[in-house]
Amino acid sequence: MSKKNMIEAVAEGIKGELDGISIYEAAAERSLGEIKEFFLDRAAEEKMHYNWLASYYRKLMKAEDADVDLLPGVLPDKPSPIISVEFLERIGSDSFLSAAISSSILLELNAIDHYRKSAEISDDLDVKMLFTELADWEKDHYEMLLKIQEDSRQSWYNAQSFEPF
Repeated sequence: MSKKNMIEAVAEGIKGELDGISIYEAAAERSLGEIKEFFLDRAAEEKMHYNWLASYYRKLMKAEDADVDLLPGVLPDKPSPIISVEFLERIGSDSFLSAAISSSILLELNAIDHYRKSAEISDDLDVKMLFTELADWEKDHYEMLLKIQEDSRQSWYNAQSFEPF
């Protein structure tokens, strides 16, 4: 992968992470309790991705060859949050929070695709490993959000009552 392509790939990753942060923080502002904590945790994880990518981007802009620092703990394994029935009902009954979950699913799916493609075209083994790990982590987010969407669907239907606006 050329340096120019690497810069573009990292910049696109940065934008995706910032979009995720924006959605998660907006949803947290409109939430309380465990739902607020859930969205704040998602925003914090996206900020870790953003900070790493922004740091790497600065290295790429300054140097001919920027080494990838795969620091321990940059991408920690976190257990999935315990999602209660009440949590799912509150997500499903709030149209904004439900839309935030839907939007987040799309962002995570786009991130998976971007990071996988970037890993495939990278010539540097460390960069390939990093993009692969980012794609895997985003896949975990995607699957968790998809499950929340599916499990909160009946609450959404109940809240909408399929009545006109």
